[in-house]
Amino acid sequence: MRLASKMPNSGFNSDSMPLKPLMPQECAVKNPSGSSFPIAPMLAGLALLACLPACAHEVGTSLDSPGFRPASEHATAFVQALPSAKIAVLPTILRTAEGTHYLPETADHIAKQLPERGLLNTFALHEKPEIGPLEGHVQWDVFVHGMEQISSFARTLNHEADYLLAIEFLITQTRSGGQAIGGIHCYILDAQGRNAFSFLLNSHHKPFVQARLNSQDPSHAARSQLLEKATDVTLQSLSAQLEDSNRRDGEQQLPKPEVEW
Repeated sequence: MRLASKMPNSGFNSDSMPLKPLMPQECAVKNPSGSSFPIAPMLAGLALLACLPACAHEVGTSLDSPGFRPASEHATAFVQALPSAKIAVLPTILRTAEGTHYLPETADHIAKQLPERGLLNTFALHEKPEIGPLEGHVQWDVFVHGMEQISSFARTLNHEADYLLAIEFLITQTRSGGQAIGGIHCYILDAQGRNAFSFLLNSHHKPFVQARLNSQDPSHAARSQLLEKATDVTLQSLSAQLEDSNRRDGEQQLPKPEVEW
């Protein structure tokens, strides 16, 4: 499966100006602390996306689960702080063949939907989280490294939020020239940049598979619909994760997924 070669537009509006893609000569990207990311890990990340499983939407291999949420000692505090906690929403992050891109307008879109999910005190932050290139050989590695990148970025911000929320999509290109979402990451960090309630979704989870997050239509309108659909899946899974946490009155103790891509 090929990587998406076209740059998604800002937000879900297909008429918005496209963001500048990351060019090969920009592979060494400065992080907020001023150090550079090496080229080799980024190339490994691109290889990871390039070998996304062809069976990404086969229901027979999926689990009846709203995603994998690794245990965090800060999860209980997050759940108990709702709905009064202030939650800042960052622009959606896209990982494509050209690099890392951001959708600034989605911060408002997501912030407006969160109250119906139980997160009542939300607001949008429009700063792009300049987090550098994709790194990792399996999705778990990408998820963990992405969390570290956002954590570093969060500590550079001046805001009054108790928690920070960011959604990340791993985008691939289908053989017909359309686009598909191969993985979803929802990062929820506390004010100190520590993981509070982050989780991931992929073809091993039934909500992801049933949503059929792919489109054979290469148009901007179809692409916008795909991204909005993926956002809805993410927020529905967040609701399910919160319900599950309340029901169990504790955190999930599941093994770390080692899914080869």
